[in-house]
Amino acid sequence: MTVHRTILACFIFAVACIGCATNPQPPKAKSPVLVSFQGFVTEGEHRCAQFVVSNCTSRAVWYSGYGSGSPLYQSQFLEENGWRNVGAGWCECGLYRFTIPAHRTITFTVWASRAGQEGPTMRVGVSCSPKKQEEHDTIYWSEKVEPMLALGGSQLPAAASAH
Repeated sequence: MTVHRTILACFIFAVACIGCATNPQPPKAKSPVLVSFQGFVTEGEHRCAQFVVSNCTSRAVWYSGYGSGSPLYQSQFLEENGWRNVGAGWCECGLYRFTIPAHRTITFTVWASRAGQEGPTMRVGVSCSPKKQEEHDTIYWSEKVEPMLALGGSQLPAAASAH
């Protein structure tokens, strides 16, 4: 009996020492705002990339835009030396602050190329903030969007159409 108790005590002591020696890393905090590519759509003669901005927080986030479904965004094209900013031609005339309520989304489209032509690899960033003042905004970038030939109508991202 004493041998079993001694072995059990040694085992518990070893487990306690090993448990104290490890330093578990806290889980990575997920982004409070996600900008996600949904697919390509054709609007007139243009192929547009459709994006969703998701508020993953329990409170509203603010963004600047021209309407509740028209956020001010930044586009970048991927080149050999990295991402290059592309001017969107925005002005501040008629620009207002809007909110995305907690756990809600907005959807918007971004011009990508002329229909029937392949566009560049791109990403889109939307600036959001938990406060109404713009000086607190953080840019949240979408994933890299690979080019694809838009022949018209709705197009699914390459990853989704591989099934």
